[in-house]
Amino acid sequence: MPPIAGKRLLALIFATLVIGLIIGYSTGYYVGGLGTPQTGGVSERTYTLGVTFALSGAVSSVCVQWEPVVRMAIDDLNNLAKSMGLNIVFKPHILDDGGTADGALKNVQTLYATGVRIVIGPALSSQVKAVKAFSDSNKLIIIAPCSNSPALAIRGDYIFRTQPSALGESKALAALAVQEGLKSVVSFHLNDEFCNVFAQSFKKFFEESGGTVLYDLVYQSGQADYGSDVASLASWVAKLNPDAVFYCGYATDGANVLTHAADEPTLRGVRWLTVEGFYGASEVLTHKVVDFARAVKMIGIRPVPITNPLYDEFVEKLKKYGAAPTLCSENVYDAVMIAGLAVLRAGGSSDPDVLRRALIEAAKTYYGPGGWGLFDENGDRLQASFRLWTMAFVNGTYQYVDIGHITDSNIVIEKKL
Repeated sequence: MPPIAGKRLLALIFATLVIGLIIGYSTGYYVGGLGTPQTGGVSERTYTLGVTFALSGAVSSVCVQWEPVVRMAIDDLNNLAKSMGLNIVFKPHILDDGGTADGALKNVQTLYATGVRIVIGPALSSQVKAVKAFSDSNKLIIIAPCSNSPALAIRGDYIFRTQPSALGESKALAALAVQEGLKSVVSFHLNDEFCNVFAQSFKKFFEESGGTVLYDLVYQSGQADYGSDVASLASWVAKLNPDAVFYCGYATDGANVLTHAADEPTLRGVRWLTVEGFYGASEVLTHKVVDFARAVKMIGIRPVPITNPLYDEFVEKLKKYGAAPTLCSENVYDAVMIAGLAVLRAGGSSDPDVLRRALIEAAKTYYGPGGWGLFDENGDRLQASFRLWTMAFVNGTYQYVDIGHITDSNIVIEKKL
């Protein structure tokens, strides 16, 4: 996209967002029962957005990079509100859930008890599943930035996700496997809400396209070492002779699994397909793992808009906050922004039903680094494009590198593996 066209797009997007926000803000006061909006002599009001992320634990290398994203989004919300003469100031209340289901539930309960009515996070689908009952019974709005298990795509609840459901992603990966000439796959993944459902969905779409998933091998989280699981995978690959391995794991387990896989000649003889589970994790980017990824022509998929000038702007601006984008960083930013815009539309109301309606409406006119914010009937982001990635040695460092994209049924590989 030419620079001038990109700037015009940004201006149009911002103008549309602000116009919709102004209309929503004025009506929000009446809906929220807070009286007529005023600008002069009105004291500043603080609205706290709750945040629960894994700032420690197995997926923390990804999530610690989300905290600066939250702070950047809060600054942008406050600058926007100030420029519009609004008297609401946002602040985050950030808690560490350790990447566990129990930690996430404890945090949302704590946040709710302090008066918080919108929570950004948690990260994992298993954690979202753990907080759903509390969210349902208390009408606490959860905006999860990285959960995409189709099992959590439920209409009418108070859980929203700025990550689209994995159904479309698993279908796109199956189509990629077919295009790459792969006819048989062994599935190897963490026993986790997301990985389990993704593996099931991938199998469904791959086999509908004529492929075969020969075996599904699951390993348990929380182990000190996964060498025996990788050895078992190597044994099944030697026995079944598939064209590829489909792998789903996260940061800490992923680094360990791939390091062991690099030592298995059998596993170096098949293609590897993966998803976004460990994308952005620094501990995965070792010489051994990157060399393995090159040897097996590994391709990963992640749901990110393929052409979006706001994403590139987001990456550059995030550097000022001392951070680099990791998995779902753009969705974290969008979650905070949509939450804040919903609060403004609702006039600062704490009524959960008013906030829920405002959130849906705010998302309709929001376009951010993760793309259009529009939610589907289940509260999941609508999005139909994905980036393809691998790992490589670039400019003296090991990096995650985009090599192509998928939009609807159009698969494009832009860089050779």
